[in-house]
Amino acid sequence: MNTSFGITTTIGKSIGSQTETYFAENGESKHKILKITRIFTSEEAIPKVVQRDLAEMQAKLVERGIPLNCEHPPRQEHLNDFRPGAVQSYLSQIQLEQPSRYERLKTFFERDVLKLTVDELEDKLPRCTKYLDSKVKGGDYQIGFVKRKSLKWIAELALPYMSCPPIDYFEPSTDVGGSQTELSKKSSDFVVFDDASYSGKQMITIISSMLQELLRQDRKGKIYFVIPFVSKVAEASILHHLQTLMTSPELHGHEGLKRLKIHLITSERQVKTMKDIFPEGLDSIGITFTEWKVPDTHSLSCIVSGGGPSAPELLTNYPPCYKW
Repeated sequence: MNTSFGITTTIGKSIGSQTETYFAENGESKHKILKITRIFTSEEAIPKVVQRDLAEMQAKLVERGIPLNCEHPPRQEHLNDFRPGAVQSYLSQIQLEQPSRYERLKTFFERDVLKLTVDELEDKLPRCTKYLDSKVKGGDYQIGFVKRKSLKWIAELALPYMSCPPIDYFEPSTDVGGSQTELSKKSSDFVVFDDASYSGKQMITIISSMLQELLRQDRKGKIYFVIPFVSKVAEASILHHLQTLMTSPELHGHEGLKRLKIHLITSERQVKTMKDIFPEGLDSIGITFTEWKVPDTHSLSCIVSGGGPSAPELLTNYPPCYKW
């Protein structure tokens, strides 16, 4: 029997959010497989838990053997940006050697390239986290992260905005061929925090590995991705991946997908890619960098970062604080 995708859109009014709900249909059977909730910025401040409760939360993390530090997460001291004068020097070189490209490249750097700031992260992440907190009431959730990756650091920044600490943790597979730790049966709600998604590949890897683990354990689960900055390309990639999984014999296709519900919580501030400038083009690589991390060449166009045969290093590239 043929399987198809449908989509409904609902608008959340209470905290300024919009949720798109995607569902799969197979004959008369229909079930939700993906929600994408966008949290819109408001003037309302998002309070942290008070210091006394934060110390209590940290004590519970230690007691439960969860290696997170929500009291004193690392801070990014040196912020990335374009090197002083580097872009202008590069454009002057282009104007002399390739004048036909000059105006387009000048516009590209002035209008198209997006820099995400620490201030934006510290505004969007709490808003997304508070929405998550309303969904996992009582702290009945497990948290997924990998040491020395942004998943752990963002989790530490986010936890002060949660009412309760997680009851357990797991290490998701973030690379193709990597290992996924066994999921505890203490809870069926799983949370993964991250800062940004450019291509969606890491989310796809996590989804696949968790689905395999849930099938192995013969149980159901729901995973919340809390990622303030996500590209349109990443969202489209996740949907395409779910369509592929629906016809995957080893994952039992449509029936297997019923084991895992996915809820992406993000902000209205989207990561920009080449697709946003050239919709008909094939290049979906990012044209966005952040003050706390310069993405690798798989996620950031060399036109932005420089360092190629025709461009100098344009960006500073300080190491992210979670790798110190």
